[in-house]
Amino acid sequence: MSSRPPAPILVVLGLFGLSGLGCFIGVVVLTSSGRFDDALPYLAGLCFAAVIGMALWRRFKRARNVVILVGVASIVAALSFMSDASIGGLGFVVALPGALVIYLVTAPPSSQEWFRARDASQPSDDDQDISGTR
Repeated sequence: MSSRPPAPILVVLGLFGLSGLGCFIGVVVLTSSGRFDDALPYLAGLCFAAVIGMALWRRFKRARNVVILVGVASIVAALSFMSDASIGGLGFVVALPGALVIYLVTAPPSSQEWFRARDASQPSDDDQDISGTR
C-alpha cells in the first residue's frame, strides 16, 4: 500500500482541515479583538483537528475510532437541533458531515485496507520475545 491515503480518507482529512481552518479563523479574530479567553476553545479545536488529521495520515486505528465518535456526536447534536422549532432543518446540515465521516472511515474497502496495512506492518506482541531466544 502506498504512503498516500486513499480518497475516502483524504475527504475525511479535508473535512477536519476545514474545521481546523474555521477554528484558526476564530482564534485570529478573537485574539485580534483582545478576547483571549474566548479564543481558547477554538485553539483546542484547531489542535484537535491537527492531531486527528496527522493520526489518520499515519494509519492509527484509535484516530479512526475518535473520528467515529466525533461523527456520532455530531449526529446526536443534530438530533437536538431538530427538536428546536427555530432551527428546523438545520440539524441535517450538522448530521450530514458526521454521517459522511463515519461512512468514509468504515465502509469503503480502501479505508479498511488503509488501517489494516498498518497492523500488518507492525509486529504483534506475540512475535516479540523478551529473552531473545525462540
